[in-house]
Amino acid sequence: MVIVLALILLIGVLLGSGCGFKSIPPGSVGVKFNGASGVSTHLLRPEVVWVGWNEQLIIYPTNIQQATFVKSAQEGTSRRTTVFRRRPAKGRSYRWM
Repeated sequence: MVIVLALILLIGVLLGSGCGFKSIPPGSVGVKFNGASGVSTHLLRPEVVWVGWNEQLIIYPTNIQQATFVKSAQEGTSRRTTVFRRRPAKGRSYRWM
C-alpha cells in the first residue's frame, strides 16, 4: 500500500513539474507552444496564464527602447542650440529611402 502511494506521488510530481502560472509582463506578448499540437494561433496579452506540462511560454518584448549616442561627453550641454528646419515647397514631396 505504501509503495503504491509513493508511486502515485512520484508520478504526480513528474507530470506536474513545469506546470504552473506564468506572468507576461506589460510591454510584452506571449506565444504558448504545445508539444502535441504545435503553436497556438493567437498572441497572449500581458496577464497571468496557465502553462501545462507539455507547453512552453515564449515572451516577446513589444516596447521600443531608444538610445541616444553622442560623440563627446560635453555635446549637447551648451545653452545655445541651433535648430534647422526645412519645409518642402508647395506641391513638392520628399521620399526617404
